[in-house]
Amino acid sequence: VLTMMDWKKEIERDLITVHASDNLGELVKTISKSTRNIFPVVDEYNIFQGVVHLDDVREIMFNSDLYDTVKVRELMTIPPVYLDLEEKVETVMDAFTKSDVWNLPVLDKGYYVGFVSKSRIFGTYRDLLVQFSGE
Repeated sequence: VLTMMDWKKEIERDLITVHASDNLGELVKTISKSTRNIFPVVDEYNIFQGVVHLDDVREIMFNSDLYDTVKVRELMTIPPVYLDLEEKVETVMDAFTKSDVWNLPVLDKGYYVGFVSKSRIFGTYRDLLVQFSGE
């Protein structure tokens, strides 16, 4: 069942990206336009740099004195694992099992593609199991 799953269909490609050189004020504007809580950080060539989590900036995002001085590069973190677009589904499942994160970035030779969530991957896997156990 696992080998039949096309995990690439589960990639969320609609997250709003930010740049490491952006300041906190620009990040706050981006946050206000988004319904998500994670913001991929890319460079000018769309090469993945890291991620900003809303929870990590919540305490300072209302301090307008910091809007021009704090940069996204100071707020971003590097995920413990990333997935390459060419990974097999077993590797993807293993990455989620071994890492303690709910979302992992997907890259194509270093270029940002999107994020895939643990709940979405495991949900699709469960659906396939149910589908094939009923046959």
